Amino acid sequence: MDRYGRLLRYLQVDDRDVGADLLEAGGARTYWPAGDGERASRYAQIALRAEGAGRGLWGAC
Repeated sequence: MDRYGRLLRYLQVDDRDVGADLLEAGGARTYWPAGDGERASRYAQIALRAEGAGRGLWGAC
């Protein structure tokens, strides 16, 4: 849970990691409320590539 009491989870649909897909498209950013999380380094790399390429949210800023 995060500091607001929200339950945070990873979402898999079939073999797809929805969080990674959103990060890659620039439609999300990483958030780790406590510790690094089990996918932290992979997600951080995906987010940095999306930001560097100006995808999604990063192209609008």
